[in-house]
Formats: sequence, structure tokens, C-alpha cells
Amino acid sequence: MRVRLIFYCPRCGSLLYRPSLTKTFRDNFLAPMGVHAHRCYMCRLRFYLFKPSRLRGFLSVLDRPLAGIREIEPRPMDPAVETGNRRRLVAGDLLRQNRL
Repeated sequence: MRVRLIFYCPRCGSLLYRPSLTKTFRDNFLAPMGVHAHRCYMCRLRFYLFKPSRLRGFLSVLDRPLAGIREIEPRPMDPAVETGNRRRLVAGDLLRQNRL
């Protein structure tokens, strides 16, 4: 079953309209979501139409998995820090553990 959408001018009701050539910031923002500017031939009103067929490309981009992003696993905590038993490190301890 096919459904045909018939669009018309909201001011004069004319079925004669064309895509608007004037581009604004709003047009660039709404176009990927399927909303496009049109202009009526009769009364020259500029209005927006929602065309769901154009939305399919926008949704396919959102549905893709993000490339290059991976889950980061948390590092295990030092047992001394987890239990709250902290000790002061002195220079001798650092030399013994080869940390300096």
C-alpha cells in the first residue's frame, strides 16, 4: 500500500511550490532532519516541509557504531589505598623499589 503525501502552501492553499534557493543557517541545520524550505509560486511565501524520505540518511548515520572509540577498563586500585592504610614514602623506600 502506498501513501501519497500532498503538500500545499499554508497561506493560499496552492499546490504549486518549488524548493527555495535562499539558504539560511536554519536551512543548513534542518536539512539533515528532513525539513526543507520551499516557496509558493502564487503568493511567494517561504515555508518548510517535512519530507520523511530525506530523514532515512540522517538516521542511518546516527545508528552507526562510533569508529575508533573503545571502552576503557578501570585500573585496579592499590590494595593499600583501597583499605585506607597509607604509608609515607621516604627516599630509602623509593630507592629500594627502583622508583627513582
